Amino acid sequence: MVRGFSGWLCFVTDFIALKHIPLVDASLLRNTAPLFVPLMAWMWFRMIIPRNRWIPMIAGFIGVIFILQPAGDYTSIWHIVGLMSGITLSLSMLGTRTLSSTDTSMAWAGHNWI
Repeated sequence: MVRGFSGWLCFVTDFIALKHIPLVDASLLRNTAPLFVPLMAWMWFRMIIPRNRWIPMIAGFIGVIFILQPAGDYTSIWHIVGLMSGITLSLSMLGTRTLSSTDTSMAWAGHNWI
């Protein structure tokens, strides 16, 4: 349920953001998902983030800020909606990872769906 809902919410927030901000900004914000995966894993599974992962994560977020160049009236609530797309995509990624530990793709191999 979490994977499905977060995946759906990722696309909804992405399309809403696309309506209000440039395509480059919306794509960049959605592509922050890998930066959020360790943070979401810490919140969801209480996994400890190793010290050697903090510097690349912080550098990634600083890079996003440099690319967006937020100043004055340029940034808006729609940028936050675009960022929610990245956050919810990271939740979907974690949900997929969780499902892969219990469900295998071979479980469906014997079924004839056509």
